Amino acid sequence: MQILLEREVSKFHDKSLRWQHPGSPGINHHEIYDIISQIPDGSWKLPDIPFAQYNILRMIDFLTRAWEGYGIAHLAARGIKIGELRTLEAYTYFHKVMTYNGTFEEQEAIIISALNGMKALVDAKKQPVTEEDVVNARAFLTSYVSLEKDST
Repeated sequence: MQILLEREVSKFHDKSLRWQHPGSPGINHHEIYDIISQIPDGSWKLPDIPFAQYNILRMIDFLTRAWEGYGIAHLAARGIKIGELRTLEAYTYFHKVMTYNGTFEEQEAIIISALNGMKALVDAKKQPVTEEDVVNARAFLTSYVSLEKDST
């Protein structure tokens, strides 16, 4: 394991700025090598060396971003692959109209709420509606009108 690790790290040794590519975690590979080389096989404990915890936290941040990016890329690829590019375009435009910068979960809740409000406009008997649904649907319609009016 140690030899394999050394061989992989040495490939990039002469390219000292190799780790600065766009999208990279931006952590010097020598520092990561120092960490991983001091973790014996069969163990998974952080070694007591300077900046080890800081660099691992940066790696966690990077992997979190990579995972989120995967989700976005996966959704985009799936949407395009099955001919639903319009769904992605719709979300993008909805986000342009409703300029709420919350989490994806919060944005999803607003989309669903506005949708419920719209459905209730068409058939209030079939679609239960809350005051929040009405507020979100109204806000969407108002923002949409303002945006379209400003663009003409």
